[in-house]
Amino acid sequence: YGVEYSSNLTDWVLASTPSMDTGTNQGSLDPTGGAGRRYYRVKDEEAGLYSQNILGFVRQALLPGYNLLANPFEVADSRLDALLPNLTNGLCYTVGGAGLLTDTFIEGSGWYDENFLPSLTTLPPGQGAILYVPELTPILLVGEVPTATYHYTKSAGAVLAGAVYPGTFLSDYPAAQGDELFLWNAPGQFYTAFSYLDGVWDPSVPELTGETGVWLKTGVPRNWNHAVVAASNTIPV
Repeated sequence: YGVEYSSNLTDWVLASTPSMDTGTNQGSLDPTGGAGRRYYRVKDEEAGLYSQNILGFVRQALLPGYNLLANPFEVADSRLDALLPNLTNGLCYTVGGAGLLTDTFIEGSGWYDENFLPSLTTLPPGQGAILYVPELTPILLVGEVPTATYHYTKSAGAVLAGAVYPGTFLSDYPAAQGDELFLWNAPGQFYTAFSYLDGVWDPSVPELTGETGVWLKTGVPRNWNHAVVAASNTIPV
């Protein structure tokens, strides 16, 4: 078995690592020595088969001030303490049933909710968050790319949203007339507004990635389904 990597889930390159024998293997692989994002799958070079599951990571630098973030991966634990365990002191805002919820990160201690209890806030695919950090802060998101149909129900009104699949945020979002999207510019600390009118985004299609969080405002609820169809030549690994 060999390992292939990709930066876009479309073009795959065989990594320059020794092939693995059958059995259980563990290890780490970053063939570019610091890539912004990479996805990995196992390939049976003799049979031409690929693993059904794809693992990936995203590196990102949070800028001083406010940042909008999303987690596009399936993970065993999507709580803030598991996803973002190594921040400097900062705040996280997410949209809950009663509006914005505030969690606070205390360096060396972890995340706490508004009642100063250990935070239970999660950041699953499809949901966005506002993060405030006082200084440049590198983060690393790691997880598994969804391999089945992923369902996300978006309520009417304005919510903090994120991708349900790593890749272009709007590639399969079911936009409707009058939808509004507000994209945060972290370097300048301001929003840019986009509207969906007559079948197109105005003034242009927002350039987003899977780890970008946005404010998304709609007039009616929306079901967002991303169907990940495995190739016929895949095997469980």
